[in-house]
Amino acid sequence: MKKYVFRISIIFFGIPFAAHAQNLQMGGGATFGTFKMQALKDFLKPSSGFYLPAKVVDNFPSNIGYNIWASMNVIPSFSTGLIVGLNSTGGRAAYSDYTGSYTNDILVRGISVASTNRYQVYETHHVKFFAGLDAGVIFNRMEVKTNIVAEPAFVGTLERKAKSTNVMFSPGISASRSFHGFFVNAKVLYEFNSAGDLQWTNSVEIMNSTKAGETVMNVNAPVTVRWDGIRLGLAVGYNFNRDGDEK
Repeated sequence: MKKYVFRISIIFFGIPFAAHAQNLQMGGGATFGTFKMQALKDFLKPSSGFYLPAKVVDNFPSNIGYNIWASMNVIPSFSTGLIVGLNSTGGRAAYSDYTGSYTNDILVRGISVASTNRYQVYETHHVKFFAGLDAGVIFNRMEVKTNIVAEPAFVGTLERKAKSTNVMFSPGISASRSFHGFFVNAKVLYEFNSAGDLQWTNSVEIMNSTKAGETVMNVNAPVTVRWDGIRLGLAVGYNFNRDGDEK
């Protein structure tokens, strides 16, 4: 996946940026916020027939996300470019007593590739304020690992992988302060997702419990990855166009 993202970046943005390097801005940053993962939260819970009283101990927290981007000024007040981001989260349901243990772990990663567009709406005291919109796709990968151990013998394990693609767009506002070519940018945005169903990429083997007919979970239920939520972001970058720097 990473090599495809890199190739897309070079083909679609490398040549224009090389030709207009004086307008180029590049940087990287981090975001923190909320994720709407209700389908995965429901998927994590053991099925109603499962005989162990497992509890959800990690329920898809909002981990810090990371991004890198490059853009160029089309006109002094408007810039457009490419942003590549990475988000991850996960969940765990578990139970343990003197007879053994049960764990069900889900790890989800999303790599986003989007156009990033900003329009300057105001400037005061060397701080610029922008309205922005990012729009693109998210490539999701999910790994599920379920283990049941009964003393003194190991009972069974199940490992599965799935993938899906989301369409996303994120309107927001930001503020930027420059100094000798470098700048710091703070932003607030809300990400909306149109999510595709996860498709299993390896063979699925139902793990049976010790009671006939009971299964750990419904692996055939449609499940989506939803990164929807508010984001707070902080980025640092460099502006190759030094004409407008504040000293």
